[in-house]
Amino acid sequence: MSEQAKKAIADYAKRIEELEQEKVYARESLILNLKNENNLLTTEFVNWYYWETDYSLKMLSEITDSPMSGITKKVEKTREVPYLCPKCKETTFHTCYTRNDMNIFLSPRKMKRFPETYYCEKCLEIKRKKQEENIIKRAQTIESKSKNKTALLNKMPYDEFLQTKYWKKFAKERLHEAGCKCSKCGRNDITLQVHHLTYERRGHELPSDVIVLCKACHLEAHNRPVPQCLVYNPVSLRDRALQAIKQ
Repeated sequence: MSEQAKKAIADYAKRIEELEQEKVYARESLILNLKNENNLLTTEFVNWYYWETDYSLKMLSEITDSPMSGITKKVEKTREVPYLCPKCKETTFHTCYTRNDMNIFLSPRKMKRFPETYYCEKCLEIKRKKQEENIIKRAQTIESKSKNKTALLNKMPYDEFLQTKYWKKFAKERLHEAGCKCSKCGRNDITLQVHHLTYERRGHELPSDVIVLCKACHLEAHNRPVPQCLVYNPVSLRDRALQAIKQ
């Protein structure tokens, strides 16, 4: 070990001894100053020491040579801490259960970051009412927009309506629900279409207002002739070709 390291350790040990000696002198001086105090550990004093200072109760126990259990029994379980409401500037109170809880609550940083935490009951009630009013206004605006959109979809030409994002999404959902097959004949080898059973709720249809049909069944639903090419034929295309050759 170098001489520099030895000197540093010796200086550190000497300083520790000096601090310990200063602690003893400070305690003796305190005892002399408090000699005239008949009962130092009153409830009032203990609560002042705990709530108004940052010193530990263990230090107080060592200074007064008293058991910790007797000191902690005298500490108030809660304390009502006064502070100013940042909104109305009126004095209000917050219940703290520990000194650490009180220090955190009164922290300037927390007051700056979360000012609403320090609102009084009156200001909180005003804020709640305002939030409720804003929610109602937003709901009314959404409802109004929805009604306007529905009215627009209802009035536009049917061909244009079928090209809207609303209808394409609605029709796609109904196709998936039907298993991508005709709800009448069960075919899935032909173009499928979504047929309106009623137009009363056009623009805000219910699933029960429509049915998935193949192109052939859709034409029949509108009382239109079905081309021969769309008529269902269980015979395969290969077999039909062979039959045509034989003929």
